[in-house]
This record gives sequence, structure tokens and C-alpha cells, in this order.
Amino acid sequence: TICAIFIRLAIVRPDSAPGGPWRGWLINTGLAAVVLVGLLHAYYSGLFQPPENPRLSALATHLTDTGAKYYGAFWCPNCQEQKRLFGSSADRLPYVECSPGGRGGAAAFDCVAAEVTSYPTWIIRGRKIEGLKQPDELARLSGFRWTAPEPE
Repeated sequence: TICAIFIRLAIVRPDSAPGGPWRGWLINTGLAAVVLVGLLHAYYSGLFQPPENPRLSALATHLTDTGAKYYGAFWCPNCQEQKRLFGSSADRLPYVECSPGGRGGAAAFDCVAAEVTSYPTWIIRGRKIEGLKQPDELARLSGFRWTAPEPE
């Protein structure tokens, strides 16, 4: 409502008012704001992300479907690297955030119940595997068979 009132007053404001005409400034600023909002929308909708690698997408889906769990913390550099290895398919991973309250906060119940003591930790086929793992190793540990050819 306040923005609408401001725009209305800026449009009907006489050019003889102190400070001169605002119309040009308002149009330029409005145009810049529309472009900025459009670019932000495109970025956050994933338009600028590279396409998903079908092999990594299939592996992440397989890990989720077989009940594997990937325990990590948002502040953990190795956890960020683990997600980076999966690229655009990282959102498909069966991720469990262990530190929802931050670095000094209490661990999530699921992580305590799984006895997770370091990040990243994978539980695959009932076996606890700690540390950063390459996708090929995760495929081997989970029994995943690569069917698509490797991208060049």
C-alpha cells in the first residue's frame, strides 16, 4: 500500500515542486528493479545451473531408494565437498542435517540415534562409513551398477 501511494504521488507530483521531476528517476529505478527481480528469480529457479549428470542423478536416487543415509552439517567443509561431487543431483541425496542449531548447537535426534560422531557419515546397507566418498565408491558400497556411459 505504501509503495502504491509513493508511486501515485511521484506520478502526479508537479515538476515545479522542490527537487524537480521524479518521473525519470522512478521509471529508471523501476526498470532496474524489474530486471533485478527477474534475474534473481531465474537464478533461484535453477535456470543458470548446469544440467544434471544422469549417472549421478541415478546414483543419488538409488541411494535414497535403498535406504542409505548421508549425515552431515551445513558448516562442514567435507560435507559441502560431498554435495559438490554430486553437482545438480545433490538435492536428491538422502541427506540428514545433524546440526540444525549451528556449530555449537545440539545434534539432531536422528544423528544421535545413528551414533554419528563425524561428518560426513554414510550409512549404507547397515554399515557406517565415515568421511568424504567419491561417487564411484558410494556406487560400489551400495551395489549400484552404472548403466549410462560416463560423460566426456
